[in-house]
Amino acid sequence: MVKKKTEKKRIDDFYKLEHITEIKSDSFEEGSYKSKISSEKNKQGYEGIRVQSASTKPYFKTHKLGFWIPNRINLSEWFKWFSRTVKGFAYKIWDKQIEDVSEEVSIYKEKVELLNNELVEAKIKLKDAEERLNKQQVELTLAKEVIDNIEDYELRLTEFENQMKRISSSAKKEEHLIKTKIKESKWILGIDCEVKASEKAVDPQLAIDLHIRTEIGEDKVFEFKSPNLNPFFKKKDDSRLYISDELAQGINQLILYLRRTDLYSGLSEEGTYKIQAPSGIIVMGYNITDEEQRLLKNWNFQLRPYVKIVTFNELIENGKRQLQNIKYARENKEFLKKKEKNK
Repeated sequence: MVKKKTEKKRIDDFYKLEHITEIKSDSFEEGSYKSKISSEKNKQGYEGIRVQSASTKPYFKTHKLGFWIPNRINLSEWFKWFSRTVKGFAYKIWDKQIEDVSEEVSIYKEKVELLNNELVEAKIKLKDAEERLNKQQVELTLAKEVIDNIEDYELRLTEFENQMKRISSSAKKEEHLIKTKIKESKWILGIDCEVKASEKAVDPQLAIDLHIRTEIGEDKVFEFKSPNLNPFFKKKDDSRLYISDELAQGINQLILYLRRTDLYSGLSEEGTYKIQAPSGIIVMGYNITDEEQRLLKNWNFQLRPYVKIVTFNELIENGKRQLQNIKYARENKEFLKKKEKNK
């Protein structure tokens, strides 16, 4: 019995593994060679990119299984390494120079963009640091005026913090109580809001919570929300954060009020306020999550320099910092008094 000769079946596509599912692919063909790049997923759900090559003449033949790039790798750095290595090998082994000026331009553009971003960030940080330094110097000077009130201020801050904790765990909104407590202890907002400062009202119709003119002529406008109201919320547990209606209303009120102050600042008729570059502060949120903190930081970056959102935690920390300034002023006064006495 003569055995029939078995003919090899022509392979007209790249080798596929049964446990791999192809998502998307693209091919490049030139002469007798063909290459294919495909995005794939295995049964365990891991995704990656497979690169294969094959010869098309005299018949289609896959060059084994190619190589696999897992999605967990730093693809940007890997590709730079791959491109650099292939170019180097091609030149050393085959004496083939691969010119790619566009890639070089792209690399330098990326570096320039990174440096520009770092420069902008450094300038912002420098400006913030200078502002904090100037503010600290003003606060230390004003703290000398209230060194006899330190014990009273400590009790008020402790009471204020306890009120925040109580209200934040309650369902009842107590915005009016908070406004009253803050107006009774405006130094919590900053010593400059208490000492030699005055309250203003540009437009009573807008019902802003507090407008303070400091000794150095700064206008600070405040909106206070109940501590149990969050600035952000989620529609679902796994959804992104959205701005709350209360925060949106607060921002809107501040912007309308600040806009009025700008309009009035441009007028010269008798009886109008001369206000320049006012700043608006919304105090809202207590013990917010890290995710909310990151979003709050982003919002403040976008709203700067005219509007800022401050949490009650930050307000309490600011109050503690004012107490430290007052203590330092008192200690310094006692030191100078003692030094003068010993002369």
